[in-house]
Amino acid sequence: MENSFAAARTAGVKLQIYFKYNWGSGSNQFTDCGGHTVTNDGQDASLNTILSHITQLGPTLNQYADVIYAINAGFIGQFGEWHDSTHGNDTLSAHNQIITAELNHFPTNRHILLRRPAYKGNYLIGKGYGLTPGALPQLGHYNEKFVDDSDSELFNDPQGILSSGDLRTFYDNDVSFTVNGADAATGAGPIDGITALNRMQQYHYSLMAAYPGLISSWQTQYPNQYASMQRGLGYRFQVTQATTPNTAIRGQVYTISVNLKNNGFSKMLNQRGMWAAFNIGSSWAFSSTTFVDSSGSSDLEGLTLAAGTKTYTTNFTLPASFPTGTANVYLWLPDYAASLQTNPKFSVQLDGVTWTPSLGANLLGSSLNHIQVQ
Repeated sequence: MENSFAAARTAGVKLQIYFKYNWGSGSNQFTDCGGHTVTNDGQDASLNTILSHITQLGPTLNQYADVIYAINAGFIGQFGEWHDSTHGNDTLSAHNQIITAELNHFPTNRHILLRRPAYKGNYLIGKGYGLTPGALPQLGHYNEKFVDDSDSELFNDPQGILSSGDLRTFYDNDVSFTVNGADAATGAGPIDGITALNRMQQYHYSLMAAYPGLISSWQTQYPNQYASMQRGLGYRFQVTQATTPNTAIRGQVYTISVNLKNNGFSKMLNQRGMWAAFNIGSSWAFSSTTFVDSSGSSDLEGLTLAAGTKTYTTNFTLPASFPTGTANVYLWLPDYAASLQTNPKFSVQLDGVTWTPSLGANLLGSSLNHIQVQ
């Protein structure tokens, strides 16, 4: 695991991770990504073993939380998909104990994804929240059967407690607050690109594990919809306007105002701030504080689709030692984790400005033509 997390840091990616004990009901062997031969016996583990493993995994996951995007709840049943447990874990009690253990031991700033809205709904009710959308946003959703056109399986409660109607209403609203994703295989029949795109938009998808055959189908038969999926999955921040006064005086306060709009299917789901940066040659100056919106929040998680265009402002003092001349102004959205902030691969690229991959920053333009020495 540590080698995989280290490789992710080097590659500049984050991982959706999934713990499972078996790969279906059949007995067979397969080779894992590390080259090890693993025998599949179709068994999961006892509840006590699962809880013990969650406790054991906690320190490692917390240590590498910076390169984790989300964690599927996993562990139970075939493929870790919470069905067909061979150790009696298909119960409300087992479900809730495992969710509680993961919330207690796994990184608190990363989402835990549940296969069905019923699993989250029943957990919320048991904790006294009722079926309230937005409660415990750390618990997200992950549809293991995206190709089911009617979503009938997604809105089924195996415990028989919550109705499909109640679950649809809950899910429709809860996905605005948390991670939502899906596993899209072609085994149950490929879903067409129009239906897939509409569903991703309606339910604010951030994650999609689409199998190659399905991707190929969307690319060839629904190229426009596939292009929209690529652009819209997750968040997509656009700079619609930026106000940068033409003169900045060294040693004095300078104010930048930026209007941002989210054109993606979902909001940003992990904490992120935005800084301004001045550059002349090899000299850099960064705002000491992040941009904030009208409510004083610096976390871009608040830039939802419903929020429309929001104005973010920062004030900072340009160092007296900064050189004079024509400066470039950048917007810098580094990873929140200190361990990744200097890695440009983990910075956010904005729409409507010029992306500079080597810096991991977004160029507003050379609008500061006269940095004056006072």
